[in-house]
Amino acid sequence: MVLTAVVMQECACPTELSEVFEQMQQEHEELSLLLVILKQMAAETSEADRRSHSFHAMTSLKQSTVLFMNRFEDHLQWGKNELFPLVSVYAGTSCVSSIMTSIREMGNNYDLAVRYVNSFLQLSESEYMIETPEGLEVTWSNMLRAMVILSDYLELEKNKVFPLADQLLTDIDYLFS
Repeated sequence: MVLTAVVMQECACPTELSEVFEQMQQEHEELSLLLVILKQMAAETSEADRRSHSFHAMTSLKQSTVLFMNRFEDHLQWGKNELFPLVSVYAGTSCVSSIMTSIREMGNNYDLAVRYVNSFLQLSESEYMIETPEGLEVTWSNMLRAMVILSDYLELEKNKVFPLADQLLTDIDYLFS
């Protein structure tokens, strides 16, 4: 089951819930694309062989990383404040409770990713860390770990919430058809 814009457009009775799920899908697409771009930037920066190019690429990567993390945090807050309270109204608290364990685990993973990002940002400020192969390797490994965790986070959220969205929208559509 994959949540699609087609499902949302074909609902017999479009609801606030369908709009929220559509926003969730759009945010997932946006965050996934931004993460791919960030991964490309990280790969290009790690391959930069001239110091001035490396510094410029590192500065750009740091700025993009901060912007991405702010956007990701906005997504998390939106889910906490709007998505899950609305889902609990439609699906009941027992349904939401069943996925809360996964969501708590995702939250722990997000916290770990934040620590890796912060470590990357701190290490990238050190001349030694960005001028030596050993330093660059440590710096990049933190960034790459964070990206893997964030990618897994989005995938897990998609695998847990999108099927629920499909089921709820199908049920609502069935009631109104």
